[in-house]
Amino acid sequence: MSKSNKTTIISLGIVIATFLLALLFLKGESLGITKTDSELPYVKSLFSTDSVHTLDIVIKEDDFNSMLSNAIDKEYVNCNVVIDNNNVNNVAIRTKGNSSLSSVSNSDSNRYSFKIEFDHYEDGKTYMGLDKLVLNNIIQDNTYLKDYLSYQMMNYFDVDSPLSSFIWITVNGKDWGLYLAVEAIEDSFMSRTYGKDTGNLYKPDSMNMVGGREVKFNEEDLEKNEEGIRGNLDNNPDLKSEFENRLKEGDFIGPRGGMNRGASDVALLYSDDEFSSYANIFENAKTEITDRDKSRLIATLKQLSTGENLEEILDIDEVLRYFVVHNYLLNFDSYTGSMMHNYYLYEYDGRLSMIAWDYNLAFGAFSMGAGRDGDISISTAMVNYPIDSPVLGATLEDRPMLGQLLSNEEYLKKYHELFSQFILNYFESGIFEEEFDKALKLISPYVEKDPTAFVDYDDFIKASSQLKEFSLLRGESIQGQLSGEIPSTEEGQNMDSANLIDASHINLTEMGSNNFGGNRGVQKENFNFQIEEETIEGDKNENMENETAKLQKNVGFKNLNEVENPEINGEMQNNFLREDKFKVEEFKEEGEANLNEPEKGEEVPQAPGNFPGGDGTFPDDFQGFKGEVESQDYSNEIFLLLGSVLILIIGLIVAKKFKIHR
Repeated sequence: MSKSNKTTIISLGIVIATFLLALLFLKGESLGITKTDSELPYVKSLFSTDSVHTLDIVIKEDDFNSMLSNAIDKEYVNCNVVIDNNNVNNVAIRTKGNSSLSSVSNSDSNRYSFKIEFDHYEDGKTYMGLDKLVLNNIIQDNTYLKDYLSYQMMNYFDVDSPLSSFIWITVNGKDWGLYLAVEAIEDSFMSRTYGKDTGNLYKPDSMNMVGGREVKFNEEDLEKNEEGIRGNLDNNPDLKSEFENRLKEGDFIGPRGGMNRGASDVALLYSDDEFSSYANIFENAKTEITDRDKSRLIATLKQLSTGENLEEILDIDEVLRYFVVHNYLLNFDSYTGSMMHNYYLYEYDGRLSMIAWDYNLAFGAFSMGAGRDGDISISTAMVNYPIDSPVLGATLEDRPMLGQLLSNEEYLKKYHELFSQFILNYFESGIFEEEFDKALKLISPYVEKDPTAFVDYDDFIKASSQLKEFSLLRGESIQGQLSGEIPSTEEGQNMDSANLIDASHINLTEMGSNNFGGNRGVQKENFNFQIEEETIEGDKNENMENETAKLQKNVGFKNLNEVENPEINGEMQNNFLREDKFKVEEFKEEGEANLNEPEKGEEVPQAPGNFPGGDGTFPDDFQGFKGEVESQDYSNEIFLLLGSVLILIIGLIVAKKFKIHR
């Protein structure tokens, strides 16, 4: 054989071997190489649910009070934070919310929800991989549990949803209150949920109670629902008064079940191919989008409107799972209500899925008197709300993301199968009651001493008891609907209500509703960072021991004073009563002017902590984490790549030696 022919054969062999390895590299999963989730450290640390976490906001007094006084502006201010005894310096905090922000602003409370952005001033800075943290003030929820339980259910049933945990907040060491820490739907969430290769993220919304911009309303829908909303408001005089006042002020207009209506793009309805017709989607994009992205989404909505080949444009399993849990939860301050907000839309290569968000008004709290002509109580109507007509103030045709699935016989069957699976595995198995009791035991002592709570402790205990019963009855009703014993449509229940589960003894308003209430909270005045002298002076240790003993008795903590440094992939031990909270005077002694008379350009006072690196960054030897990756953290990919390179090198050596010997 000639030299050239042998060289050609060797070269061809190298090319084929390299191609096969590259194919294995790219398509390894289909050939048996499985994927595993390489968890970001914050998943098991900040969002562990075995304890109440701690957060101290270290901030200049003037900056904090200015932020509260101008809460509507939602402007970031500089601060340091100490999370579970780990210090992160130079981060940003601001108020957050929409209707809830307006409610607090118009009240005598300063208990706002907050957002902490770790990378606001320094690109790439995170807390254990988390780029932004949401702190929900648990408004309109006397149980403290609705948002938390909703996210627990969503995550249990493999729905794309944020992580959450309870967190005790202090400001410069002074108690502020019990909040819910929630993973923001941003880069860290996207990486954790979708891995390296992510698509586009949107938060469709046409509502802005604190600022507002003109949106196009569907007048026919408004007229259709006007009588219903006014009639149902009669059942709630306080809410009716609030609604009438805001209606006069032009803050919002809406039908039964909501206060904003008619933005068809937020409902994911296709209208035409003009970008401007979908402004409420595109202007609320959370990722950078191009005209090509816009055209692709519009094309997807157009196909959705036809109901054809839905598997091409929807992540069927994820969307059905989302609506199973969502429809159990009865959150009408959402896509299935008149407000049409509080959800995220994820699009990847023309396929859509839903991301859960904001469930403080779940469990029928946004029903606004949805009983049928007064023949049954609102609570009974909510417990039995039909799973096949799960919208309020709208029709399924108005909500194509859900309506097209339920109008398809194949997907309706799968929806029922998933619902049965959810009820069986989460409720009949006892998981719900176990999770509920665990959470209630965990937070009760904190609610009791929450200085800014919107609800009294006795009302909290009563409300949480009703929530547990409501939840179990809701599961019982859905079982009946799936078996055919109870009608699963609105029309069917209107014709036959004989077998509906009676829940008339449950008071939805006492559980918390969209009527802002509560007779407690931080008064609207400048926050005083001074702690009582008896706490700082001689009684400090005694007070600490008393509080520790009390919490050990109620919650079962072994030692609340033990604080262990977190391991990157390990569990973190948290404590509520950190010694740091009693060191505000030490901060002031070291830099009195920093807290009382901040000067322009002066840095925020430093906070104690032991987070690796001291500034919220990881140590030099930390390798980082990136969502969903190949088995053994890219090890398969690395081995395949190295194998390809090795074969190429061997081939070149063989070819070279062959040439020399000839």
